[in-house]
Amino acid sequence: MTYIPKSKSKNLIATPRDAFINSLTRQPYEGPYVEISNGNTYAGNNSNLKFKIEKEKTYDSPNISNNRNSRIYNILKDNVKNYLNGVTDIISSKSIPTEKDYERGFFLRYFASRKNSPSHYIEIDGETFKKIKTQSSKYDHILYTADSIRWALTGNVFKINPLTLKKKLKKHPFLDNFFILINEFHRPDRIIQENLHTKGGELYDIEGNEYMGSYHLHPTKGPMEGSEHTESYHKQLYFIKEKPVFVNNTTDPYRKFLDEYNKEIICNKCENGHPVSNKFLLNSCPEGWTSEINPCNSETNPLNIEQKGGDRGHHTLDSSRP
Repeated sequence: MTYIPKSKSKNLIATPRDAFINSLTRQPYEGPYVEISNGNTYAGNNSNLKFKIEKEKTYDSPNISNNRNSRIYNILKDNVKNYLNGVTDIISSKSIPTEKDYERGFFLRYFASRKNSPSHYIEIDGETFKKIKTQSSKYDHILYTADSIRWALTGNVFKINPLTLKKKLKKHPFLDNFFILINEFHRPDRIIQENLHTKGGELYDIEGNEYMGSYHLHPTKGPMEGSEHTESYHKQLYFIKEKPVFVNNTTDPYRKFLDEYNKEIICNKCENGHPVSNKFLLNSCPEGWTSEINPCNSETNPLNIEQKGGDRGHHTLDSSRP
């Protein structure tokens, strides 16, 4: 540790009667220590300060017990202890939309945060949300607050969800850094909306610069520059100027999610006793399909592979080709 001049410190010896403890480990300390001019104390000597120590706080029980404020404190402390012993820890739980939710086009997602740390969130289910809001004794409603957000499942979720989050930021700071996957649960129609145009005040690039001109809306990547989607590089756009701020600027969880989301996976199913395979731009195989290579439980290899998703067209694998 840093050398402390003798003029600004005193070298002393700690004894059991002094009741010094290690500030970090809370273990008793005996031996040489240094007291510097600001009142802090450290184990060791001027040239070799080891760690910070402090006097263990002790209380005179007879005096405290006779103090009216102390008696009130002890009663309240017991009440708080009994209250905390009766509550259950809040468990993070992600609600999954139903088919009715997709027909409606949206569903409600619920979240909670500690009142003493409002920018740290956990997602909860509807039942936990109700119990916190109604101040049920099951959860610590004194420490936690709960709220909900309407989450778009269909349509232009790349615009709807960021704007919904933006409206919540005044009451819930950094909520957009919690719900960073703005197209989570989105059920895309796989149709690219092309030949769209903005006069400004609507779209921005990754640096926050306003974008004006032609654009198209990709079902999984969102708005992109240019009137049509092509294989050549073109910028991804955003419907809000304020991009999420991450602690580690070298990583972008949302972009990583998009990269993973847009990867093709091969799914199989059995039709008329023959395995058929398709390529999907999804995280997992859709209903009726499986990742099993032989869905018919036969030795036949899948031959008829169709490719779906985006503007990449359809392809069939020829079994005669190597």
